[in-house]
Amino acid sequence: MVLDVQHNTEETRFEVIQGETTACLIYRLHGKAFMIMHTEVPKVMGGQRVGRYLIVAALDFAKSNHYNVLFVYCPFVKSYLKRHPELKEGVKVIMAK
Repeated sequence: MVLDVQHNTEETRFEVIQGETTACLIYRLHGKAFMIMHTEVPKVMGGQRVGRYLIVAALDFAKSNHYNVLFVYCPFVKSYLKRHPELKEGVKVIMAK
């Protein structure tokens, strides 16, 4: 299954929308720093790898826009990147406390 991830620049988040349900990854920008703040995937969307799609979209955006530091505050994203370190290639990642 391929999911469509939308970049909602007004809300500074990436979204997957299915009907009335929305999953999102919220980020903030500060200079050349890209900060992942929070990820939310409703239970009804579980098992579809929605979180992975959101993370990959955010990292691709950070890399393609040459953000030189990526701060990760979201526990879900921290955990995911520990299990998939290859996704961090091309950007300096700092796991915030």
